Amino acid sequence: IYTTGCSAGGLQSGCMAQLRSSYIAASAPNSGGVVFNQKWQDGGKPAIFTMHGGPDDWVIVTFSETSATLDMSAKQHGSFVVNCNHNGGHCAAPDALKASAWTFMKDHPYGAESPWKAAIPAGVPNYCKIF
Repeated sequence: IYTTGCSAGGLQSGCMAQLRSSYIAASAPNSGGVVFNQKWQDGGKPAIFTMHGGPDDWVIVTFSETSATLDMSAKQHGSFVVNCNHNGGHCAAPDALKASAWTFMKDHPYGAESPWKAAIPAGVPNYCKIF
């Protein structure tokens, strides 16, 4: 099972990764993440691909911060994490980044080691970094 979404949907995507980690293979929140850490469900370590629009990406919360909160928690949980700051504002991920999120999810089946561990593949925007 994979999850993605933007804004409130991106926050839901981040929460699902934590609260249903034994079901979720990968999560790719766009202007999402988590507002505060949740207890990870026993089991899996979903791969995480956060996308946010930098300091102008906020609606009630600052999504660069909610992305970082999820990234840090996921890393500590043992998940593979990539963070992408496109600096384009709220829910404005460019098409190339959306395509990269889709590739990320396909490349990260449930329970598998990340093929991106050594390096992010060609074609993924250079503002995406292994966290």
